[in-house]
Amino acid sequence: MHAFPLHQPGELDELQSILGRGEVDASLDSLGNSRIVETTYPGVWWIEHRNVNDEIVGRYVEVTRAPEILLSQDADVAAGMARLKELLD
Repeated sequence: MHAFPLHQPGELDELQSILGRGEVDASLDSLGNSRIVETTYPGVWWIEHRNVNDEIVGRYVEVTRAPEILLSQDADVAAGMARLKELLD
């Protein structure tokens, strides 16, 4: 992942304007809220993390098929499948 600093006032707004908004807008609540928004460029994601006090603790642009934060861990998938199988049996 590459990061670049935003130094000048208005740069953040300009970047958001350039990237725009796509079709996907997801949020999750884990030690604070995170919002994951696809930009108008497929595979380019705007990601913002907040802490429990709703303060922004990170903003990222991620270029990927699906942001890592949205992917289930293998162990969690296996546990979920086992619980579902048990329920259905």
